[in-house]
Amino acid sequence: MMKNKTLISIFTLLLFSLSIAQEVKRISLEEAVRLGIESSKTIKAAESQVIASEKKLKSTKALQYPDLSVTGQYLHLFDTTKVDLKMGNNSGENGEASESSSSESPKPTYMMFGMASISVPVFNGFKLRNSIKESEYAVELSKIQSDNQKENVVYQILQLYFSLYKTQKSIEVLKENEARAIQRTNDFKNFMDNGLLARNDYLRSQLQISNVRLSLEEAYTTYENLNYQLNILLGLPENLKIEPESTEDLGVLPMENGDYSNRKDIQSLEQQTKIADAEIKVAKAGYYPSISLSGGYAALEIDDVATVTNATNAGIGLSYNLASIFKNKSKVEEAKAAKYAEEANLEVQKDKAKVEIKEAYNAYQLALKKNEVYMETLEQANENYRIVKDKYDNGLTDTDQLLEADVEQLQAQINQVISEADIQLALYKYAFTQGTLIKTLQLQ
Repeated sequence: MMKNKTLISIFTLLLFSLSIAQEVKRISLEEAVRLGIESSKTIKAAESQVIASEKKLKSTKALQYPDLSVTGQYLHLFDTTKVDLKMGNNSGENGEASESSSSESPKPTYMMFGMASISVPVFNGFKLRNSIKESEYAVELSKIQSDNQKENVVYQILQLYFSLYKTQKSIEVLKENEARAIQRTNDFKNFMDNGLLARNDYLRSQLQISNVRLSLEEAYTTYENLNYQLNILLGLPENLKIEPESTEDLGVLPMENGDYSNRKDIQSLEQQTKIADAEIKVAKAGYYPSISLSGGYAALEIDDVATVTNATNAGIGLSYNLASIFKNKSKVEEAKAAKYAEEANLEVQKDKAKVEIKEAYNAYQLALKKNEVYMETLEQANENYRIVKDKYDNGLTDTDQLLEADVEQLQAQINQVISEADIQLALYKYAFTQGTLIKTLQLQ
């Protein structure tokens, strides 16, 4: 009984493992991109930076509002407190000094006072205004960088998806070739058993099966690695087997001298140049004084001594650090140097973008030409195999030529399948180098 339960448990475990291993999901390119965007940790991190920069902008804008403060205190006074009331002398008609209070000084036991004040910044060398402008530029920069991360992730998904697709097609061709090689080897076995074929020819056919199977194992390993990477990137179960679907033409017509104005790395550097310019203006604000308006209300009560109410006040304040004339110069020069560096980086990146677009255009043209050649090669390899096979069946050629023609046909089939996918990937890469990949895929 125990043995039967053990066997049932093992059988159930094997079935469960088999069901997991065989879990397959067909995913279109559009669905893969959508899943990747939704699950990408890189994109989520970039989006959190946008939120952080927006919060910082709100915090900077809040500095332009008035500062309002309210304070109040109650103080207990000890017996040692002395009160000396300063009063002016009043002269009578006879020129005699008026009688002053000779009574004993009061002994207050507590003191209370309250104060409300408001301060409004009027001028600070336009530092606040330029700080707000700098924060606004920073928000736009974070949005551009977020879009750039999104475009990079999408292109990474495309590369993995197309690599998986090409590997899948190669496996299909290799499996067909393996089946044909096995059938040929079986025929050779019959010929050899009947004395119609030398043993070494039969062994060469077996060797070809081994070579095809070795290529298949390498392709399976490549497929497994790519599949795992794509599962991680798309947020799918790690043991899920993805079967990519065929892709459609993007409908993009590459131009030799493409436009790089939509590239997010270019826009990012342009935005950083604006930030650097705002930082120069913020630094220059140190040369100017700060002016503010203030107002307030105060109330005071000292036990048995005095009560003060409605003590309102208003005024204007000015502060200026004379040392800033000398100290602020280095800050301004530092900000100017930073702007110069950003402008230089921008020009370098523009040149790099031109080169990348040109190379992407050339890669697309090369992919078209290679596909034409591979199509012709496949036709030639098919016809060559047909002729050699016919000759072999009629005893006009040897086994080596047949097997060689078979290998050439296999390679031609694989090259043709891969070249078709390379054309599509080259179109996506061209859109990526122009910064229009997201727009082209209509993901916005």
